[in-house]
Amino acid sequence: MGCGVSTTQKPQRVEYYNYNVFDKKEKKRDKTVDEFEERTMKPLPEKTEFEKKFKCGAPTFVSEDITPCFDNGLLYRIVKDDVWAFYNDTRNYEMHVEFAFSRSSLIRALGSTKVKQVKKGAGYVAVAVVYPTETVMYVKGSIISFKSKIKALPLSEEYLQGRVRMYGRMVELEMKGLRELLEGFPTDDAILAECVRQTSPFIDIHFPPNQDSITRGSNRPMKTAIWARPHMYLPDTYSSLVRIFRNTISPMRVDSGELGDSWLVCAIAALAEYPEMVRSMFHHPRKPELTPEERALGAYRVTLNKHGWWKNIIVDDYLPVLGGRAKYAGSRDDPCEMWISILEKAYAKVHGSYANIVVGDPLLALQDLTGYPTTRYDESFASDMQTGDTELLERLDRYNQSGYYIGLITPVRDVANEEKENFYKEAGLMMGYMYTVRAVRRFTEEKIYLLRICNPWSAAVEWKGDWNANDPKWSEHPHIAEVCAPANLESGTFWMSWSDVQRYFDGCGVAFIRSKGVDYRIRGNFVHGVPDFCVQLTVKKTMRIGCMLSQKDRRGTEKAQDEYPPIMLTLSSGRGSLDTMQVECNSNLDVDNPSNQFTFMQSRDVGMLCTLTPECSPYLLIPRVISDEAAVPYTLSLFFDDKLGGSVKAVLQALPPDNQVFANFPSFSGKGTPVTATFQVHRPDTGYPPKYTNRELTESTNAPKENKRVTKELTTQPITNGSAVYS
Repeated sequence: MGCGVSTTQKPQRVEYYNYNVFDKKEKKRDKTVDEFEERTMKPLPEKTEFEKKFKCGAPTFVSEDITPCFDNGLLYRIVKDDVWAFYNDTRNYEMHVEFAFSRSSLIRALGSTKVKQVKKGAGYVAVAVVYPTETVMYVKGSIISFKSKIKALPLSEEYLQGRVRMYGRMVELEMKGLRELLEGFPTDDAILAECVRQTSPFIDIHFPPNQDSITRGSNRPMKTAIWARPHMYLPDTYSSLVRIFRNTISPMRVDSGELGDSWLVCAIAALAEYPEMVRSMFHHPRKPELTPEERALGAYRVTLNKHGWWKNIIVDDYLPVLGGRAKYAGSRDDPCEMWISILEKAYAKVHGSYANIVVGDPLLALQDLTGYPTTRYDESFASDMQTGDTELLERLDRYNQSGYYIGLITPVRDVANEEKENFYKEAGLMMGYMYTVRAVRRFTEEKIYLLRICNPWSAAVEWKGDWNANDPKWSEHPHIAEVCAPANLESGTFWMSWSDVQRYFDGCGVAFIRSKGVDYRIRGNFVHGVPDFCVQLTVKKTMRIGCMLSQKDRRGTEKAQDEYPPIMLTLSSGRGSLDTMQVECNSNLDVDNPSNQFTFMQSRDVGMLCTLTPECSPYLLIPRVISDEAAVPYTLSLFFDDKLGGSVKAVLQALPPDNQVFANFPSFSGKGTPVTATFQVHRPDTGYPPKYTNRELTESTNAPKENKRVTKELTTQPITNGSAVYS
């Protein structure tokens, strides 16, 4: 699976605007600019001892006489003198409170409470509904005795619709004002620029805060969503504290929320293992000083990789909310930190709705977030478990040393199998989630193999199996304890034996991330199965490179359930000449293990890692497809440790349609026609990449005249299902 897996989700079709926003004079990001306003950031107000007793907020009616109505809290009765109040300490339930008071009690209703006398003078019944994080003044009087009946019910449609109407009035006013103000502005970027000029609140008219943005493309009912900006749903004292980043970027701060998109949330937590990559996604594509201005108007930018191409997505800060918090993914314990919620929203916008991102492969999402190829090793995982082999473990050790991301995946939850769910719960693991491997240690003499795992999903539950923090095995093996240092583990991390990994997880995958490298993205088309360019590579020293071929992602389109055309990458070498090229390897399901077989994969992307040498140069990297369509768009991505132009040169050429390589001959002529193409050059620390058009992949100022940096190029295309992004 992984790179060779086609998506099967059913989203909506998305068309894009093409707009590059780099300024020609911009060379380096100005680090003196406080782009994310971190220098002016203030901590959250410290909770009082009274407030620390609660999870979701605190009662507005304060007293020392507080009684939980359920064993796990949820609802609290607060009594002060002769006054009763109730506080709902949940975000998802409405509490239906009914107390029957004896006839000797003397009470009167407070607030919205309704009191009625029971027939025949048997007493009184007081009824009230307490909504999430609300404090309801209940009754006042002399109470002798009582009986209670309290129900915690899912939020009613009546409540949700009422909140939608309340916040919806603001949405309607802003939307109306924006339409009147910005009629004739075709792109999100143009709209936002005009909002900045006129200091008018930005609202995303292409992904508006309404129910369609939640449910579009869904084949199941979804709860009505309440949309609000942070200043609308946060306490007044919190509004000025909102920032993109407020804390150290860590997977332990990622909260999954209620959407059920655990695959994407797992990918976001995995991305948080690379904090600088996270920060670069939120950099402004032109000027960092514009970020605070845009944020003040409720606008955020996120750079994602879709269809193999970097895109800058603009969204507003309206979020689905519940009980004073973001309803979906967010920052754990800090409602004022926005990057997780905004990243999830940008991903939903690209795919047409939140419903379209509910199900998927976490490694595929991680590929969209980082731009790097991924591979699932589920079959190898299962095979080694059966045979007792450690081949995969040895590979994971190598990948860990190379800095690649390794994820272990638990089985999908089966609601009918309560025993299995308890098995995982007792171990502190959640079903259907991905867990990061931070270290692999193999002690071959002792035949002990350990993996250090990060668990952001249930960190409060400690691992109790072999090699837990208190396991006597550490004392029995002091050398292993010295290497692994179990006493110095971060919160939420633990060591697990390879045998237990095979017991609790049913698969694993790798993202081949080069956090310090440079990637090049080249756009092209297959015309009746023939690529309009291939890449000629010449190297002066031996080097390891990566490459990936991507088709248009069908998630969120009308073709979501269709199979992808089969694709493949072919690398051939000429050993000094283009006259006769010999196929060296082809892509397959395993990025790190290309094959000499011609294996076309029906997948969104394929990729491979290759070693290039001066002796075998020049090379030709050839995109392949099995399709008779007149035009199949593709993006070819190349990954290097450093920029091109020094020890490696890459130029574009087109092979004729009758070339034998397209008939899968192992030998063929590499002579072709020079061509130009549009490409991006991306470094992880610079945010959104510049775009060039040239035959040679280079940024050099000494390049031939046809090498042009494409700036402010605006192509107007029709928008389907309301999405407009940079391209």
